[in-house]
Amino acid sequence: MKKYSKIVALGLSCAMALSLAACGDDAPKGTPNPDSIKSDKVTQAQWEAAFDFSQVTNVSLKNIERVTVGGVATEDYGIVKFDGNKVYEETQWYNSEEEGGKPVKVVEKAYYSIGETESFEYSYDDETKTWSKEATTWYPQISSYTRSLEAIADAYTSFSYDASKNGYVATEIPNFPSDDFDTFTVKIVGGKLSVAQMDMSLDEDSTASMIFQIYDYGATSVTLPTVSGGEAANGKVSESQWNNAFSQNAFQNVTIDMTSPALQGYDPQFKIDLPNDRVYQSMYAGKPDQSGNMKMEFIVAYVDGDYHQFSRDEGKDWKYSSPASDLPVDIAASVIDLVGDFSYSAFTYNAAEKAYTADKVEANNNQGTYDSVTIKFDGARLKSIETAYSAEQSPIHIATTMTVNFSAYGTTVIQIPDVEIPDVEIPDVEIPETPDEGDNEKTMTRDQWLNAFDESSFNNCSMLMDAGDVTMRVNMDVESGRYYMTVPNDNGGIGEMIAVRESEAAYHMYSRSSATDGKWIDSGIVEQDMHEAICGSIISRLTLLASEYDNFKFDSKLGAYVHISDNTVASFKGGKLYSLTLRENDMEGTILFTDYGTTVIEIPDIVKNPEVVE
Repeated sequence: MKKYSKIVALGLSCAMALSLAACGDDAPKGTPNPDSIKSDKVTQAQWEAAFDFSQVTNVSLKNIERVTVGGVATEDYGIVKFDGNKVYEETQWYNSEEEGGKPVKVVEKAYYSIGETESFEYSYDDETKTWSKEATTWYPQISSYTRSLEAIADAYTSFSYDASKNGYVATEIPNFPSDDFDTFTVKIVGGKLSVAQMDMSLDEDSTASMIFQIYDYGATSVTLPTVSGGEAANGKVSESQWNNAFSQNAFQNVTIDMTSPALQGYDPQFKIDLPNDRVYQSMYAGKPDQSGNMKMEFIVAYVDGDYHQFSRDEGKDWKYSSPASDLPVDIAASVIDLVGDFSYSAFTYNAAEKAYTADKVEANNNQGTYDSVTIKFDGARLKSIETAYSAEQSPIHIATTMTVNFSAYGTTVIQIPDVEIPDVEIPDVEIPETPDEGDNEKTMTRDQWLNAFDESSFNNCSMLMDAGDVTMRVNMDVESGRYYMTVPNDNGGIGEMIAVRESEAAYHMYSRSSATDGKWIDSGIVEQDMHEAICGSIISRLTLLASEYDNFKFDSKLGAYVHISDNTVASFKGGKLYSLTLRENDMEGTILFTDYGTTVIEIPDIVKNPEVVE
């Protein structure tokens, strides 16, 4: 049974499975003809309701790829059916090899059963004519196919009813992941989305259509094949199941709780819901009156075409924080990295404990050596990992344990707080069109080059970064421990943030945006290295260029230094790096460096202005 890779199909979803892009001449039986479907005329409220799939558990999806060349149309099909915790998937295509002068049609079918702690994929063996099943950490989810429809749900005013197409038609859709279409047609029947179709011209003689069809709402039924075996019994798994359980795909939707005596009851929780582009995290910090710790919660989620962060302190309501600087998938990867990654061969199965144990074992991701590790499985999924660690830190011996519990696989839900996401005026930051021109130095000695890219050269300066539609300003005064940042985006901007170092591991944060009526507010203490968070990765990359002196050649036409292989362009002023332009394929990003030695970051005077916006 082949494993289905993921592709972008129809431009509707970033996770359309290959099973929905199968090829063939035969349409899946029992599906309505999308061309004959006529859309109802709907209000904006009815339109938006038609795109709400949050309560949908039984539905059928079909994808059609239609290509017309010289007036002759061919169509390829794929289908997937959802019935609660059961899924049916069918693919059909033609093998490139020919048999008797004709392509060989291949049809594959698969079923999935989705449980709380483990899920199974059912496969059919043509030789034995029997079904078998094995544990899997990936299976289709409705949200993966419908997530990118959010942009269409918010674009009612971009569509107008076209009787010739039996539906609503648009030629442009704001925030849609693709603009590679001539027309986009939507059909809504009985208050439900029925068809979303993207039509485009390939050349003068050919056209293509990507048709996404949804039908049998609440009536789709899936009957699993009769099969025995495949279950992981008594907490014992195969090496393949072990590797799957520790893979990134295993943690697409899960709740993770960490407990340790060292945390003194302040145990963090993480919720990961990548199919819906959301993550949740709880942590603890000292109360302002130093009377103990308080719980803080954070959510990063994809909302209204962009990524945003929400937060709340213990006893308070959720509030909007800012557009997210890290994507949910990156945050999830960092959380999973904390879990550890252990090798199957290093462990011994203990039947009495129904667990795998190992002493003096290292994690594959180099987290150090543990005195002992105990790993338990529930079915083919991780249930818990308990680690014991000790170290000598003279004059004391430190010993502690950590238990990581996994639950709600496939059922973890993160609710978006019901708070307004503000529109923020974009700060006045602009990259000059030709930052390479000016007093650029035409000759740099090796020592001058090394000094220009030395980390200490960037202790006090301002950086303006331009990558596509996003411009970001970072001012840093390392000696004073102060950092300023603003990250406008194409949806309206986010305001400003200042970090002031209080101690080696703590920074006092200030912020302002339209949500605070343009006033600076005290955002509290953050126990994080803000130098690393704001500019550390940039500075680290710059210092790597110090060793690349021989790989840059001066281009008199550009008035700058150009890397001989990767098209990086660097220019200098006064012995300092002035601009750095990175080019990759059709993408180009520029960083402009100014105000060396003169960058000043003032701490907001909010003490005299008590109008703090909560």
